[in-house]
Amino acid sequence: MQSIIEGLFYGRINPNSESQDTRYETAMNFKKKHYEKLISSLNGSEKEAFEKYVDTQNEIEAIMHCHTFTYAIAKDNLKGESKRHPKI
Repeated sequence: MQSIIEGLFYGRINPNSESQDTRYETAMNFKKKHYEKLISSLNGSEKEAFEKYVDTQNEIEAIMHCHTFTYAIAKDNLKGESKRHPKI
């Protein structure tokens, strides 16, 4: 079960591939715009250090989000049959 949950979290399994969240897309475009602006203002060593920081932060966030996601699914399953998620 853990691999299915992780597959959902990491996007290897996508039950709603056609749905889009406009707020998410707007925020990602905003982030990309300002990230590119910041990167263009840095010199070589500053850019490298910042890229390492961003990569590390992204890894930490991914780990925490995965733990939160799997915990929530497991906790819901421990409660028994959920009224919000009827078993089929």
